[in-house]
Amino acid sequence: MTGYGILNILDQINNDTSQEQYGRRAIITKCIQQNAHRSNFKLQDLADKLYLSRSRTSHLVQELFNKAFQAILLKERMCNAKALLTNSDFTVEEICETVGIPNIYYFYRQF
Repeated sequence: MTGYGILNILDQINNDTSQEQYGRRAIITKCIQQNAHRSNFKLQDLADKLYLSRSRTSHLVQELFNKAFQAILLKERMCNAKALLTNSDFTVEEICETVGIPNIYYFYRQF
């Protein structure tokens, strides 16, 4: 009987941790989506939003997404660029600036 009580408590702790991680994942995703267009958006900005250190934020992002912050940010920017390339009349240079990549040559290499 006591064993079941302990297992239930452990399940609750795991669920609370999962919900917290899901909440942080959603916050990180939303923050990146809202700020990816800013060329000066950095890991420190995300850390400030989460009230964590830069190092802890980096580890948390890696843990939750299995990718580095820069890789997630670049992917978001490239998705935005793809949408603009297919659905707008902007030039490539305008799209680069719009999605937060100020260097057109870097944009070409990454795309």
